Amino acid sequence: VTMFLWFVRYLYQWHKHNYSFSRAYEALPSFHFRKMWPYGCSCGLLWSIGNFFSILAVENLGEGVGYSSTQASMLVSGLWGIFYYGEIK
Repeated sequence: VTMFLWFVRYLYQWHKHNYSFSRAYEALPSFHFRKMWPYGCSCGLLWSIGNFFSILAVENLGEGVGYSSTQASMLVSGLWGIFYYGEIK
């Protein structure tokens, strides 16, 4: 989705700058791969580990208990946001 939207924005800039490929490319924001790859890789790794353990929980505890416990993470993260970080006042 991100690449598609970047391409659409590129086409818009290309049209806006009188069909100049280089000026349209320079007008777009950079992806910052060198700065962002450690954060993206660590987020993907943590998501994969969590997904793996949620699958193990469902297999070992059963669908009723395992799936409910993995979905409780939404409640726990919401409570952290409300009480610890003070997102709702």
